[in-house]
Amino acid sequence: MVGIDTPPYVAPNSTPISDAELGLLRRGVRFRSLYASQVLDEPALVARIQWMVDNGEEARTLPQVPMKLLVVDRETAVVLLAGEETAPETLSVVAARSALTDGLQAIFEQLWTHASPIRFGSGRQGATATHDADTSELIDLLNAGVKDESIARHLGVSPRTVRRRIAELLDELDATGRFQAGVRAVQRGLL
Repeated sequence: MVGIDTPPYVAPNSTPISDAELGLLRRGVRFRSLYASQVLDEPALVARIQWMVDNGEEARTLPQVPMKLLVVDRETAVVLLAGEETAPETLSVVAARSALTDGLQAIFEQLWTHASPIRFGSGRQGATATHDADTSELIDLLNAGVKDESIARHLGVSPRTVRRRIAELLDELDATGRFQAGVRAVQRGLL
């Protein structure tokens, strides 16, 4: 299963994991999900994504994604048509195996190659002597493009603490900005 998720949401606070998703994950079905980075600004959605990642979902993020999409077994595609103007309505198109499903799968694959992994500290070997689990999680959240305020909520600290920790990380990596810090983190095997 592959999917793309982005706001708006018909029911903003309805984010429970469905029994169907849980059953599929337990049976070993591969889930790859691509999220718009603004999804990571909502604590309830972050908790849901973290649960899915912890249970086997591969998750990535991009600053923007073009649609809400679900493709099952490259055979069936569901595209939600709700936009800013139609958010209260649930409109969708379901397509069976066709050039349309092939095209939607190709769009997903192209976006996937450009997206950043979402790991929440669980996607890499344990903490190093200089990096505890919180620092590893901070690096992952920064890499995913999560805003400072959302990182603070996720880590349970103040935005000021997050900014201080980011400054310390930039100093440790001898980086002048977040992009350079990301490059250095990859070079050091932190990402």
